[in-house]
Amino acid sequence: MVVKFCLKEDKTGKSNLKVFLLGFVMIFLLFSCGREKQYNFLIITIDALRADHLSCYGYKYNTSPEIDKFAEKAIIYEDAFCPIPKTSASLASMLTGLHPMVHKTKPNLGTLKDKFLTIAELLKMKGYETGASVFNGNLDRSFGFNQGFDFYDEVWKRDPAKGNSAKNITEAAIKFIKEKKGKKFFLWLHYIDPHAPYIPPPEYFVQEEKGININSLKKRIVVGLGRKNWINLEKNPLSGYYLSLYDGEIRRVDHYVGEVLKFIEKQGLKNKTVIIISADHGEELGKHNFFFGHGPLAFNSSIRIPMIVWIPGKRHRKSSLPVSNMDIYPTITQLLSLRLPYDIQGTSLLSPRRRRKLLILALGGHALISYPYKLVVTNDKFASALGINKEYLFNIEKDPLELNPLQITPSIGIEFFRLSRRFNEVYENISAPYFSTWEKKKRKLPRKTIENLKTLGYL
Repeated sequence: MVVKFCLKEDKTGKSNLKVFLLGFVMIFLLFSCGREKQYNFLIITIDALRADHLSCYGYKYNTSPEIDKFAEKAIIYEDAFCPIPKTSASLASMLTGLHPMVHKTKPNLGTLKDKFLTIAELLKMKGYETGASVFNGNLDRSFGFNQGFDFYDEVWKRDPAKGNSAKNITEAAIKFIKEKKGKKFFLWLHYIDPHAPYIPPPEYFVQEEKGININSLKKRIVVGLGRKNWINLEKNPLSGYYLSLYDGEIRRVDHYVGEVLKFIEKQGLKNKTVIIISADHGEELGKHNFFFGHGPLAFNSSIRIPMIVWIPGKRHRKSSLPVSNMDIYPTITQLLSLRLPYDIQGTSLLSPRRRRKLLILALGGHALISYPYKLVVTNDKFASALGINKEYLFNIEKDPLELNPLQITPSIGIEFFRLSRRFNEVYENISAPYFSTWEKKKRKLPRKTIENLKTLGYL
């Protein structure tokens, strides 16, 4: 296995490094504008969206009719993962193709450093009109996520209501596409709906099952308990009620994603546009006694994400190759026949690789994937608080829902020991507290961003 490194920290001045990279890439682009295909690019990420809660991934409830319709003609990656189940660090990986241990963007309220070349910057140099419409205070422009975007719409600053966000993002997307008619564009939309608090309108809420009584659990963690009473375990103690709320949020965002997809098709742009639907991470809904949040655990419920890709001319298929949202960046560069000035950890989604190795961080542990096996490690603190084991082994190809833990045999144990040692050599001690490795720079945030972060439970 080869684990690639990118640029090391520049201690003399990140601006000089960035200027050098931009100049290098600009010169390269001048000599690489031959016969490559011309595409528009649309990336849609949906916050806290679990793959296994979409009907096209086998979910038993009809949560996603519009996304399902899109998936019928697209490539569905069945084993897609985020590199860390937190928004800031995960989306920094998507925009740069780098592992979190390399870009070192803090999991929450983290800055995407200026020295890295984002996909928006690369496409802008290639002559693309670049835009984004996002709803999550972690993506505030002061954190650097606007790098390379001509249009960067922080929706919460003009309408703070989470319930209006999908409509506002969709309207901004349609307006952007209309205005760029006849021009190449790159557009990123980040919807927030499945992220807590789960507050779907009544028309999207359908009680699906009863679930367990959360109050009956001796060991549990309930994120957001008591925050503005969206969780009321005295009135609604059954987990099925909250799971239905979560699914209602998926139904709502599915409707608005469908509006964008229909508009693309109506404008005759679908056969000119690469469309990717994915997520920053999943969501824990109680399976491991952890409710309504994400971050500490590295089970599939937190780290398995949808990856549905439409590429004009490519046939519909399902792929069991292990992929990551780090892979979106190199996929775009491959489609445009571009090379990068430095190595990244992402690999094009179009490249075959059955035996991929992945390190997935969590705030309370980590996961190692040597496909098809996955080892989940949880630290003492969270394992004790949740009443779960510290280590689990799964065959995620046969058991994506992780229902049947396997015995860790000596041969598999040795394989994962070697994999762990290899990652430790390339990155850092993966069992160390991760917050100690991220920058802790404080900054003054806009008032509306602070309010948004409080609503979403970050502050």
